[in-house]
Amino acid sequence: GHSMGDLLLKEVAQSLLSAVGCRNTVSRFGGDEFTVLLEDFSSSAELIAILDRLIDTLSKPFILKGHRAFVTASIGVSLYPQDGTNTATLIKNADASMYHAKGQGKNRYVFCSQKAKDEISGKTRLSNLLYRAIEKEQLLLHYQPQVDTKSGRIVGCEALIRWELPEQGIIMPADFIPLAEQTGLIHSIGEWVLETACRQNKLWHEMGFDELRIAVNLSLQQLKNPKFVQLVDEILSRTGLPARYLELEITESVTNGSIINIVETLERLKALGLSISIDDFGTEYSSLSRLKHLPIDRIKMDMQFVQGIDQDDKNRAISKVIIGFAKNLDLKITAEGVETDSQKEFLSQRLCDESQGFYYFHPMPADQVERILRERLLP
Repeated sequence: GHSMGDLLLKEVAQSLLSAVGCRNTVSRFGGDEFTVLLEDFSSSAELIAILDRLIDTLSKPFILKGHRAFVTASIGVSLYPQDGTNTATLIKNADASMYHAKGQGKNRYVFCSQKAKDEISGKTRLSNLLYRAIEKEQLLLHYQPQVDTKSGRIVGCEALIRWELPEQGIIMPADFIPLAEQTGLIHSIGEWVLETACRQNKLWHEMGFDELRIAVNLSLQQLKNPKFVQLVDEILSRTGLPARYLELEITESVTNGSIINIVETLERLKALGLSISIDDFGTEYSSLSRLKHLPIDRIKMDMQFVQGIDQDDKNRAISKVIIGFAKNLDLKITAEGVETDSQKEFLSQRLCDESQGFYYFHPMPADQVERILRERLLP
């Protein structure tokens, strides 16, 4: 709860003060972040000693009302004047270095580098351009068909966003979706993706492919929006797509309790008539006891397990367990990242419901999907 969290922050602050000495400055910057201003050192070796002391201090357990609490620390370091000559620049560069430290496994410190500065500059530029991406019609959707593993029949498509930036080409979602989440643009971008995908699927239905399902990925930030369920309902109404042909994909991390009322939100979405799946299943530390209470229809087995089928018995065993888990909970299961005939055969023998991956189709523009649908589904 908040009271224990506040107590932890106070204990951390005291530990930081004791580690850096009275001639240096410690301030809480916000949330769980602290800024330390070090002035009382005369050499790089002395600075390293202080940083090592900070990591060591924060690695020890904190006693909170009789309970032992362990935390990890990620420290980004910027130096005056080479990393900045004013407060804002120094903090910005230290912040970027801190995220590099977190990415390397936490409980460590990372000094600012030119690479980090270049990344900040690049992200700032992309963020500025992203604000007008919808207005300039630079966003587009590709679609990857999903097939019935046994028959090979196309039963659905997953909508995958791309950003076509003039003079730079196609930018993949991993390079701009985190920026969209940080800036709040994920809400407008997510709405555009959902409406565009639903409208496209409605067009395919009118062409005669009236059993095709469309899958759309959701961001955690979208689910936190109290008006999101209403928005989905309005989009279905505007596009005319029956709700049963829309599947919303959430990441496994959403199920770990980070969102209050997640079950209620998902149940309200389900009440609209759509289906819900958990994407990249097996890559996060979800609670299986919590998972069984979520109103989901499908789990999507992560590609690392699917592609491991060709490698060793352990990966094959894990894949069997995930498929069995889904079947025992009466859930559909889709395998992601299928690339070889042996993977396809294994999944078919284990009664995996659906598959998608390069073995079948790459993600492609809507007109290419239409051409394939006409070849395969129409008499």
